[in-house]
Parts: sequence; structure tokens; C-alpha cells
Amino acid sequence: ANGDPDKNPFDIALTGGGNTAPILTLPTSPFIAEATAATGAVVNFTATATDGEDGPLTPEVEPASGSRFALGDTTVNASVTDSSGSTATGSFIVRVRDTTAPALTLPSPITAPATSGAGAPVTFSITASDLVDGPVTPTADYESGSIFPVGTTTVHVSATDTRGNSASGSFTVTVVPSSSPDLASLSIAGAILQPSFDPTVTTYTTTVGNAVTTAIVSATPAFPGATLLQSPSGAVPLAVGITNISV
Repeated sequence: ANGDPDKNPFDIALTGGGNTAPILTLPTSPFIAEATAATGAVVNFTATATDGEDGPLTPEVEPASGSRFALGDTTVNASVTDSSGSTATGSFIVRVRDTTAPALTLPSPITAPATSGAGAPVTFSITASDLVDGPVTPTADYESGSIFPVGTTTVHVSATDTRGNSASGSFTVTVVPSSSPDLASLSIAGAILQPSFDPTVTTYTTTVGNAVTTAIVSATPAFPGATLLQSPSGAVPLAVGITNISV
């Protein structure tokens, strides 16, 4: 160098700082979302990127946050490029699942009067709806229109969607004795009723001889739990003429 033969030539290597790709920050995979309809769910997530030279960058994401994702797994691809042309790519899974049970619509507690000794037929409406499946047919241990006995009966209801999510509930049906219950039987000892006993007949007559001094009435209510009242009560003394007895 510089024409001096005693000096050896030398090389100088210059190394500059290399450009690094941006860093993507993506959601943990799988990113779980709950279905809100048969078409899946609108899913929102956050994907960001930062670069040593450019600072924060906006990555391109497909499908984008806020898109509707179908039930199951969908791959979301993300990429970002800085001003020097360095690119970073990544991906994650959005998993839309259905773990929500159907919603049951049940009646409030029902009270009905007995219409026979067996109780009363009671009708009611039960429905179920699922976010994904739509209307679902519920099942119950009593059908609408069944005969319910006197007293309180609990009706258990359940509904299951196509993915096995189940909902259950219950309501009560109370059948009370009729306020004017019919009689299942009526007789007077030693006498014959006119006309013959009929649950639909409310007035009877009978004639007894002078030797009969008391009337002993036997009656059975048609409805279990009904209270039998007689006036006058017990063995009724009979006088010449007409004696009225109410049961």
C-alpha cells in the first residue's frame, strides 16, 4: 500500500445490521368460541405485529376478526411485511363448538278441579328451542291431556339437542276435589230411593212405614279426598210427614 514494498496489503470487511422480520402475536390455538346459531358464531380476536425498525404493524389476517366462523375448526392465516420487505407468517385455529343446552319453556304451576274419581284431564304446552338446532321436541313423563289424580303431581321435562346437550325442568299439576263433588253411591237403610241412584240426579224421595223411626243414610263421594257432609247428621229421627235430608 502507498507504494511501500515493505507494507503488505490488507482487507477491511464492513458488516451492517441485518434486517429482521416482524414478530407476529396471535391468539393461543385453538381459539374457542361458542356457537350462537346454526351458522356458527361471529368471532373476535386480536392479532398484532411489531418490527424492530418500523414499530407496530398491522398484519393481514384471513378470515378477519369479526367474521362468522362455521361450527368446527377453521384455520386463520396471518402475515405481515415490514418496509424492508421482510415477512413473517403464522396461523391458528378458531374452534366453534356447541355446548349450550336447549332452553325449555314450561307452564307455571297448574291447578285444576277434579272431574271424576280418577282426577282430571289437564292440558298444557311445553316447548324447547336450541341456538343451533332451533325448535327441539321435549319429552315429559306425562303427556298433555293426561288424567292427573287428586293431589299434586310433578311433571319432569327434558330436551336434548343433536350434540347431546340436555336441559331439564319440571312443573306441578295440582288437582283439587270438585267444590260440588258427585256421589258414587247413596242409600237409606230399609228404604228404596225413587228414582234409583244416579250420580247426575240431585233429588230423591222415599216412603217408609210408621215402624221406621230413623233414617240412616250411607253415601260415598265420587272424588277421593272429598268431605262428606250430611244435614241433619247421623241417624235422622223421622216424624210423620216429610223429612228433608241433604248430603
